[in-house]
Amino acid sequence: MGSFPADRSPAGVLDMGGNVSEWVFDWYKVDYYRVADETDPRGPTHRRGEGTGRVVRGGSFADPLPEARTANRRHRAEGYGYPTVGFRCARDAAP
Repeated sequence: MGSFPADRSPAGVLDMGGNVSEWVFDWYKVDYYRVADETDPRGPTHRRGEGTGRVVRGGSFADPLPEARTANRRHRAEGYGYPTVGFRCARDAAP
């Protein structure tokens, strides 16, 4: 962790690129960001049977270069393992 300090995000997060894509809690919806709040969007609601899957963000070591970026967003079915998808432990910063 932190091997490439020059690869720090504007928010100060390290190691966001080139490892694995990361699961996030949101359900996927193609046009969600066109209609969502700009600040802290909560993610679309999900109804059983919609079949959209959970959001996976970022690019992995196996992705083509244009997809190896933190803004890359796609979906994967939950309940399965993928060799190029991981997760990041996070918590709120201390006040």
